[in-house]
Amino acid sequence: MRYLTLVLALFASFFACFAPKPSPPLKRSTIRALLPQEFAKMVNDTHTFVVNVQPAPKGEIPGTRLLVSGAQAFESLKVAQPDMTRPIALYCEQGQQSDALAAQLAKAGYSSICVLRGGYRSWLDEGLPFRLYNNQE
Repeated sequence: MRYLTLVLALFASFFACFAPKPSPPLKRSTIRALLPQEFAKMVNDTHTFVVNVQPAPKGEIPGTRLLVSGAQAFESLKVAQPDMTRPIALYCEQGQQSDALAAQLAKAGYSSICVLRGGYRSWLDEGLPFRLYNNQE
């Protein structure tokens, strides 16, 4: 009986070595919708990667580092900003495109994402600084 207990203990120890180990918990992505004044603080942080997601932009927020749109927006952003922990600030004309891209980034594992609530229009309505493209008004 002693030998049987010893053999069973060794057998259990042997197979315990091959048991799957629990994977570490995934870091939850955070998407924050910010009002223009809050978004301006993010834009002024030089570590934040600011992205214009407008398909036909008339202008941009100063500090914008990338202009993306359409089906390739996600892939373009992944190439331009592979650091998944760096804060990313997204904006578009009214908010829909940036919300959609933010959801894709969160699903891919980017951990710090913010979008401009109300989009570029809300930024302009607040009288915050902007740059026009092609001498547009």
